[in-house]
Amino acid sequence: MNNPKDDPRKDEGDKGGQYSSDGEGASTDSGGRRGPSGWPDMQGEGNRDAAREYNESQREFVQSGQVDEAARDAEPRTDEERREMERAEREGRSHARK
Repeated sequence: MNNPKDDPRKDEGDKGGQYSSDGEGASTDSGGRRGPSGWPDMQGEGNRDAAREYNESQREFVQSGQVDEAARDAEPRTDEERREMERAEREGRSHARK
């Protein structure tokens, strides 16, 4: 990083860059927050923030009472669609760890 313009820690005048903290650029795994070093606060393999947000959204969905409706909407509409779904499930299961 020889050019100061390439430093992802800079904020002044940076609108929409990869490491921008103004919310307009590409986000980091941690929502654009920065760690003590000034670099984006990356969490590595397990993103606790994303997991928490996902779990909260799933809990809200279940509590909304829309699960039965969504399950009905996901049912196959034709015999052909049912067979395709069953084939896809078998294929997926064949790749699962045993």
